[in-house]
Amino acid sequence: MKFLRLIVALFSLLILILFLNNAWIWDDINSLGEVLPAKEFHLIRSQDDRIVTILKNNLSGTVERYSIISVERGDAIRMSLNNSFKVGGFVNSGDTICKLISAETMYQIVRLEGLISTEIATLNFYKTGEKTAIIEEARGRLESAQQQLEYQGKVLERMKILYEKNLISPQEYETAENLFKLYQANVSIAKSQLEALETGAKPEQIQLIETRIESLKNELEALKQKAQSYIITSPISGVIFKISSGDTILSMADISAFCCLIPINVDERAKVKNGQIVEIKSSEILQAKIDAVENSVRVINLKQMVLARAIIENKTENLVPHLVVKCRIKVGRVKLLDYVYFFVKQIFTSG
Repeated sequence: MKFLRLIVALFSLLILILFLNNAWIWDDINSLGEVLPAKEFHLIRSQDDRIVTILKNNLSGTVERYSIISVERGDAIRMSLNNSFKVGGFVNSGDTICKLISAETMYQIVRLEGLISTEIATLNFYKTGEKTAIIEEARGRLESAQQQLEYQGKVLERMKILYEKNLISPQEYETAENLFKLYQANVSIAKSQLEALETGAKPEQIQLIETRIESLKNELEALKQKAQSYIITSPISGVIFKISSGDTILSMADISAFCCLIPINVDERAKVKNGQIVEIKSSEILQAKIDAVENSVRVINLKQMVLARAIIENKTENLVPHLVVKCRIKVGRVKLLDYVYFFVKQIFTSG
């Protein structure tokens, strides 16, 4: 009798397993989700006084831009935030959000501009030659040297005649000849000095000054670009939803589109596929489609979860960034056996 009951029980269990394995039901996954805008821009002041900007693309799950502005030690920085900004206000792409004014950078810019002006004035001075009075003085020295040379040339001619007639000693003739050569050298020097003054500096000197000016201009341009990086503009058009909250100076959102991040139990991940319909309940019912499912696991409320991203197809004015909503993922048909297995597992896991 007991053997017969055992056979009946096993047969009934087999029938039940076959039924569960071949029966299908419509399954949904219910969860809470967080509504995110298409893009978010955050302006943050870190604990080490750095200014950080982050541009997140929530539709693709990527960080499009990340920048850090570091303040040099000993520098005085003043931040000027656009006074017209307020929570709920709209900002266009390219609008100035804030300006950081560095005392050290401004000082260096003014200093370099002064040095460049001085070098340009020096270059123009050398290129146009010396002042007229100095040139006239050099011309007078040349004329005087030429007169001395001419006079000494006549003296040398007379001394030569006397020397040939043995009326003077060889030493006297050599003295007159050496003096003539000295006056020739003086004329050459005076000519060179006059030419240098009339033509300005040597080409090498001018090239050196031009190189120095170019170097200073490059340094000035680098400083101006640094100062320009201190002007923070909006990379997106969107609505401001946070100002001066903790370390966050400002947060804004591109609300031209929305998505929803939905945590899913890791055991149900295999059920979720791209393209599945998601029903979102806030003040009204919205529809979305699964766009991506993460491969990494997160612990949320002591449970292992993965995040699915759904793109909301019919956004309304009632959607705001980071709104928590009820979500139902329409998985479709699943085997009754898999459904019962997961249900029982959840009971034991919760216990």
